Amino acid sequence: MTAVYGKELSAYFKNLQGYICLTVYYLLGGQFFLMQLRYVGTNDISGIFGNMYMVAALTLPLLTMRLFAEERRQHTDQALFTAPVSLWEIVWGKYLAAFTLYLSGVSVCVVYFALISAYSVPLWNLFIGNFLGIVLLGAAFVSIGLFVSALTDSQVLAAVGTLGCMVFLMMLDGIGGVLPFALAFLEKPLLALSFSGRYADLYGRNCESAACAVFRERGAGVPVFDGSGA
Repeated sequence: MTAVYGKELSAYFKNLQGYICLTVYYLLGGQFFLMQLRYVGTNDISGIFGNMYMVAALTLPLLTMRLFAEERRQHTDQALFTAPVSLWEIVWGKYLAAFTLYLSGVSVCVVYFALISAYSVPLWNLFIGNFLGIVLLGAAFVSIGLFVSALTDSQVLAAVGTLGCMVFLMMLDGIGGVLPFALAFLEKPLLALSFSGRYADLYGRNCESAACAVFRERGAGVPVFDGSGA
């Protein structure tokens, strides 16, 4: 698995893909931090994480689109699958490479929290809840992107498909609220699957909602297993 992981992680930096994604995280994160200092003026950084949530949704399709689609396009997938590594190691190696790059991007929020805490009382529960939420959200989105990438040999289709899945999961709150009466029984299941609602619950309750964390961990794992059989 370490060989696949190292290969995939280095591939991000052999072109501009990895640098561009990290630049987006750091530039936009810095802008959100400046807005926090200028317009909010408190040590509550929930707004920064709320904005990073949208950044993650827009950038993660770019991180995951090539994972399997590029292998199929270049016809190197058969060589990969016949290599002396198991299918699980291939899947987890690719998954962890994309997740590592994502984690490197959102970890800049730790710097912002440290800077604010140096001049105020640190809100540890609030920070942990927000950071856990954004990390587990990314873990779930990366697994979805990996699964979609395994279905096509086109990076564009993989990116668009992943973005479509993410938008759908983020809109489940709204969909559940406008269902006709005949389908009202679907409202609660849709709300239970909503990523936006669970993410808001997690940071809104200062990391006191264990159910939200379990939901995110389960969401992070299931599509990876499905993708391994693609």
